[in-house]
Parts: sequence; structure tokens; C-alpha cells
Amino acid sequence: MTARDLLHATPPTDRQSERALVAAALVDPRVFDQVTDLASDDFSDAALGRLFDSLAILRESGFPIRDIAATVPELRQMNVPSEVTSAAFLGKLVGEGLAANARFYADQVRRCSALARQRAIGLELLARTGKSDSDPAEVTRWLDGQLQSFGQRQTDESRPIGQIAAELVADLRTTQPGDRAAFSGLASHDEVVGGWMPGELVVLAARPGVGKTTFALQVAMHNAAKGRSVTFASLEMRDRELVGRVLCNRATVSGRRLRAAKLERFHLDALDRAASDVASLPLRVWSPAGVPHSQLRAISRRDQALHGLGLLVVDYIGLIRPTDARRPRHEQVAEISQSLKNIAKELSIPVLALSQLNREADGSEPRLSNLRESGAVEQDADVVLLLHPSDDGVQLICAKHRHGEVGRTGIQWSKDHLRFVDAEPARIEAFDRYNNGH
Repeated sequence: MTARDLLHATPPTDRQSERALVAAALVDPRVFDQVTDLASDDFSDAALGRLFDSLAILRESGFPIRDIAATVPELRQMNVPSEVTSAAFLGKLVGEGLAANARFYADQVRRCSALARQRAIGLELLARTGKSDSDPAEVTRWLDGQLQSFGQRQTDESRPIGQIAAELVADLRTTQPGDRAAFSGLASHDEVVGGWMPGELVVLAARPGVGKTTFALQVAMHNAAKGRSVTFASLEMRDRELVGRVLCNRATVSGRRLRAAKLERFHLDALDRAASDVASLPLRVWSPAGVPHSQLRAISRRDQALHGLGLLVVDYIGLIRPTDARRPRHEQVAEISQSLKNIAKELSIPVLALSQLNREADGSEPRLSNLRESGAVEQDADVVLLLHPSDDGVQLICAKHRHGEVGRTGIQWSKDHLRFVDAEPARIEAFDRYNNGH
């Protein structure tokens, strides 16, 4: 098949196996235990994929999904497409698959999903190599990352230590300093922490109004400007509201003017120039009203396959929908926290997740115990950062670092540039002093 044929070829699918797999799961929900690696983005039929994910969520919550009459209203409440939620459709579907053959159906779905992801990589490779100004070394690094990520998802077996060690050393020989880690862009913090590594869950917590979203957006922009592909999952703000902050920052236009639409021509011209400046950045914004962690995982996997995702930012943990809203809140947050850590490990990327501190942190320096609603966030996180306003600026406290020391750095809020900057001169308090006090 020629490159031209590939561009117009239909992605590989096996919709019969997709339908049979969902049918088998409806007949015997224990099927979901055999296919924990599959999610909606593995299905070529998007509606069927949403149905599969939603049934898995209901099953995890203990709901009797075999009772179709009871399941249909639940699925509709979860906004599953109407074409796959009617009692007539589900009743017909259950006759299309046998639970005993579930592994075969799942293998077929995996096979086609893998081919589709490989095809996506191939198409992107064609696009990258089709530009006369492309850098072959950069294309090679991108392709290596894609294939490594793809291979990590495919393997589910243990490996000899010698093989892992050889791969690690080979990777280090070809990796430039800073290529693997994501950085905040604040030198005082980055010098101490050393960046956030693939597979790490980084939690940034503060009380409302301190600047969590601004800090996270600044981190996303910094990494995108360095060429790292970033997805910003904005569960609190609409995408236009979030991007408006970016444009105001770069154009030095008051956010109040933007919200009130009190803009002169020179303001609009400045915003237009800012929009042109950010147009080429590898930063994607996703702003659903509220999603289960399975859908967040699915969108991350898709962006990894299509765009080489290098950093995921989630704003914020408390707005991710739990599997079962009837469980105690601390159990819900524990499940969500673990899912974020799993995304970081599965995709081999750092995940920056925002969280809130409880009211006990008002007026005093926050501690890990002030993380809201669940101690599991502290347990799952590799790095925990706390933002705390002080008399002479803002304290960025590294309260947990699984692979290094903890401590605090002083930063400042720049009103002129609407961003956090290193304090002048940059101040790094002795970490042993911080440890002794905590």
C-alpha cells in the first residue's frame, strides 16, 4: 500500500467483536475483570465505546447491569448516546455474544485498536516528514517516544532486570538533560526539585483564590513553549475562559476588561497578536463539565497516541466524577487519586493535578494533613506542592518529594505580567530547617 493509499484507507475495525464483547459483559458482568485494559477509545464505534465504559462504571459500583430495565435510565443519566441505550437495542445486543468467548472478542478489539493507533502514528510520521524544514533528529525522538509509549501499553508481563537496566542506560546515553522532565519554569523551585519525571503524580494544593489555576496554566505554557505536548483538562473553567487568561497574560490586557468586553481597538490588536503567538504551541485544552476518571484516562491515551502527550494537567481533583457517588467521599477521592497515578505510570508522563486545602489551612502555613477529603492524595502523589500567601510574596512549599528533599521557595506575583516569578533575589530556605519544623 502506498502512502497515498494509506491516507485514504479505512482504519481497521471489527465492530462485530466490539458488539459481542459488550453483549458478553451484559450477560456476565465478570467479563469486565478480564478486560481491565480496554476503554472506550479502543472501540471504533464511539457510542458503543461509551456504553462499554459506562457499564463498567455501573458494574464497579455494584449496580445490576443485567437488569436492562433498570440499567437504561442509569445509562441515559450518564449521557450515553441514545442509539445504544434503548431497551430494544440492549435486548437485541445480549444475543450477539457469549460470555465464554469474551477473551476472543477482547483480543480482536485490542488487535484493531493497536492497528488503529499504529496507523495514527504512521499518518503523523508522514505529516512530520513531509515538511522541508523538519529536523530528522527531532522526528526520530518523537517516533521513539511514540513507539516506547505504545510498547509499554502492549506489554503485560514481567521482564528480566538485565533487560530493563540495558534499556535504561541506552536511553540515558541518547537523552539530553531536561528532555525527560517537565519543569515549572521557576528556577528557584526547579533547581531544588529537579523537574517532574515521567510516571510521577504531582499535586499542587492551595486554598481558593491563591492562584492554583494561574500557576498550573503557567506551567502548561512553559512546557508547551519548550516543545512538550501538553493537555490541560479544565474541569472548572470553560476553555475560552482559560485561554482568555493566557491571552491577557501575553497581551498585558486586564482580565476585567476582557470579561466586561470593554476593549479598545489597541486592546483587540494586542489580543490578536497574542492569539497568533500561541497558535503553534502544542497545548490542548479539554473542558468537560465533569467526567469519570475512566474518560480522563481515555482522552489522555488518545492524545498520547495522536500528539505524543508529554504532560497532563488536571484542574482539579475534586471535580472528577467518582465511580460510585454513594461511597464515602474519602473513598471516592482515593479512587480518583489512584487513577491519576495510574495514568502517569501507563503513559509514562508527569501528571500535575490540582487540589484544595481544607479550611484549617486558613491563616497558617499549610501541611500535608490539610489536603482536602482524603489522605490517599498524599499517599499516591510523588510530589506535593502547597501554595501559601505570605507578607512578602507567596511561599511555594514542596511538602513531599518521594525522590528528593522537601522545603520551600519564595516566589512573587507579578501584577504587570499576571504570572508568578522568582523572588528577587531568588530565595531558597534550608530544607533541613523545613524538615525540623514539620
